[in-house]
Amino acid sequence: MSGNPHKRVLTDTPRSNKNKKIFYDAMGFEFRKHKETVKKGPIYRCLVKKCGILAKLTPFVNEKALAKVAKRVAKRASTTTWPHPIDCSTYGALFERVDTCAQHQQGDHAAVKIYAHNVGLDLLRKNRSWTADGTFYSCPADFAQLFIIGIQKEHLFLPCVFALLSGKSAQCYEAVFRYILSENIPAPTKLMTDFERAIFQGYQQVYGAGVAHQYFVFHFHQNILRNIKKRGLSSPVQTPFGKGHLQSMMALALVEPQEVPDYFDAVVLSAHNSPPPLGTNFRAVKKVFRLY
Repeated sequence: MSGNPHKRVLTDTPRSNKNKKIFYDAMGFEFRKHKETVKKGPIYRCLVKKCGILAKLTPFVNEKALAKVAKRVAKRASTTTWPHPIDCSTYGALFERVDTCAQHQQGDHAAVKIYAHNVGLDLLRKNRSWTADGTFYSCPADFAQLFIIGIQKEHLFLPCVFALLSGKSAQCYEAVFRYILSENIPAPTKLMTDFERAIFQGYQQVYGAGVAHQYFVFHFHQNILRNIKKRGLSSPVQTPFGKGHLQSMMALALVEPQEVPDYFDAVVLSAHNSPPPLGTNFRAVKKVFRLY
């Protein structure tokens, strides 16, 4: 697939002579309704030329349910097994690349295990767009997280390097990127992460700042919903006016950076003029908006 995600059109906005609405996936690619099916409901097609990927419109992932599934699959060890040996001999190929756990105490940020197949390293070497994220539910109990670096291939994320880290500091992430550099893998032109600053700080210590740093749309929306719940605004955003403002706030991630202030002011003004209960909670709503 060629081309970059569209950025200028707000989500759920008509944009054709047929007045069909536009929807976005987590990477910012545009989709339009393609057909209606009896069993699967509406099917949407990606608008990037020659892509043709089909998708369904689904609600936000239930994070708690997903965490329970991950914990059951992971089957965390109930007792400490430090330095936590992991047998990779059954894989039939070199997989374990770095293991410093025997030289450090459990919880020390210098304790790290890094795994990668030659195929994954080659994918990083040949692709200039990387994605990095961590998961905390499916890693062994001796570690803080499983950190994964991969590439974006069309609409798919392909994991390339896996690291068991003892923390979330820049030092932890730096060790992973430093290993990648040791494999003579050049810096990417784009790096996508969540809103955790330490990941990019660790990257900069190794590769410098010459990269386009972008954030996941999914994490942006997730943070908005989390703050709305935290500030007691769940009920106001359930109203028709509230839902409209919530969608508008989320759509700010899809606007050109120089246009965000104008759209932001319009959303805040609209929220201020809304009928109760949203209008009466204007200060709280504005405070949530200002976070982003």
